[in-house]
Amino acid sequence: MKIHAENISKRFHRDWIISPQTLTIESTECVALIGTNGSGKSTLLQLLASLLVPTTGSLSYITSDNKILSLSSAVLQCTYVAPYQELIEELTVDEFLSWHFSLRVGDFTNSKDFLSYAGIPGSIHKEIRFFSSGMKQRLKLGIAFRTAAAITFLDEPTSYLDAQGIKWYEEEIKKLFHQRTIVLASNIEKEYQLADRTLLL
Repeated sequence: MKIHAENISKRFHRDWIISPQTLTIESTECVALIGTNGSGKSTLLQLLASLLVPTTGSLSYITSDNKILSLSSAVLQCTYVAPYQELIEELTVDEFLSWHFSLRVGDFTNSKDFLSYAGIPGSIHKEIRFFSSGMKQRLKLGIAFRTAAAITFLDEPTSYLDAQGIKWYEEEIKKLFHQRTIVLASNIEKEYQLADRTLLL
């Protein structure tokens, strides 16, 4: 699925975080939003994912046969992962996964197999609030990767991951390259070294 942003911008109070931007991200392209801390990477990512309402401009999601999707249809084709993304921490992993995959189609057979895939086995009946930051990040990434989607948005995807977790992430993200559209925000070169192009903010 293609993303087209026309003069999209974001202002918080009197400060322009994102000046008007016109850009197109092609279907199955991987684009990295790069820049220093505070440059607006996360804000632009959230705008492109329709998690923030732009101050100006418009956003379109376009299918391979040039149909423009409604926002309600488009968001069901997206997955999103960020360090600040909240999980329902009162649920056990089994409850959370069962709930998620009752709403979204994905490569899911059972929670035990999913957790083995994500590298956090033995946690099926543990409430998410007892997970470490790295375990939560693996859970979020695993859900994003295994949920059927046309677009995946990633904000600093290796945050909280140890060396083993980073290796797992790198192996899994390669499987998605040119299978779905990927937009990631990062200032860590290794996270975006395989991107088709970068946009410097």
